[in-house]
Amino acid sequence: TSSSAASDVYKRQDQLRYFLLREVTLGQDGDFSEKSFIKRVNSDLSNNLGNLIQRTLKLLEKHFDNKIPSKISELKNVEILFDTYKLATLVKPKIENFEYNKALESILNQIDQLNQFIDNEKPWESLKKNDLSKASETLSTLIECFRVIAVILIPFIPDSAKKIPSPFMGWRLVRLNVPKGYLGVFHPLNKKKD
Repeated sequence: TSSSAASDVYKRQDQLRYFLLREVTLGQDGDFSEKSFIKRVNSDLSNNLGNLIQRTLKLLEKHFDNKIPSKISELKNVEILFDTYKLATLVKPKIENFEYNKALESILNQIDQLNQFIDNEKPWESLKKNDLSKASETLSTLIECFRVIAVILIPFIPDSAKKIPSPFMGWRLVRLNVPKGYLGVFHPLNKKKD
């Protein structure tokens, strides 16, 4: 029915907005197909970002009582943190030049780096070795990076970005001392499309 179709479009607003901003250069013609839409949403939002967040939260829930175990001031993974903090300065001029696809490309590149970071750090192996300190640092670093990325993504996918878990999601991109605290319930960023 038309009402159910309208409801489905409403639920997919962020996904449609993301696809168009990612795939179409402003002022130029672009192609749209359901196949390319599903592929892009699944690849970028569900697989790349959504799965990374879920992997991180499952470890925090199971081993740290769903808490952020380390303060930001205690973290030593400064390179990945500063690269994520610098993302705003990379994205801003692209937005100002209406290069939304390039802005999103920069964001996705940093998310790729976060996926590589968790694969290199292997917090699940640290936990098996009972090295809670190393696992704590890795997972807390990721949560802080998610907070920054959530803020940067709000202009592009506002509803989805607000689902990214961060109990202290203030608008300042750099905070020197975040208290330890509970994470909220994570609702999947985007359900995978078939």
